[in-house]
Amino acid sequence: MKNKILLRAKDPRFKQMSEIGKKARPSTKGGSLHTSGSQSQGSMRRKLEKELGRLVTQTEAFKVTHIRKKKNLEDPDVWVEPRAELTYNRYLQVLEDLRQT
Repeated sequence: MKNKILLRAKDPRFKQMSEIGKKARPSTKGGSLHTSGSQSQGSMRRKLEKELGRLVTQTEAFKVTHIRKKKNLEDPDVWVEPRAELTYNRYLQVLEDLRQT
């Protein structure tokens, strides 16, 4: 099995597809990087609600899935990408604007 992986990694077609994938993943054309893997947002929210024993807001779910996991509780929040933090802050601002009207 290990030999197949090594042979595939040396295949020029594999390398080309890998490079295309690397460029596409952090693309600014929709989608975003997150830390929840292949789980859906709904699945992740249900998991969080079960862990916390309460309903989870969309804001909380977004933050949990777009901030890198901390090694220590004292560590600062580190967003997976600047665009995620920007989206989060814009969303909070829109909510605040709606509350004031």
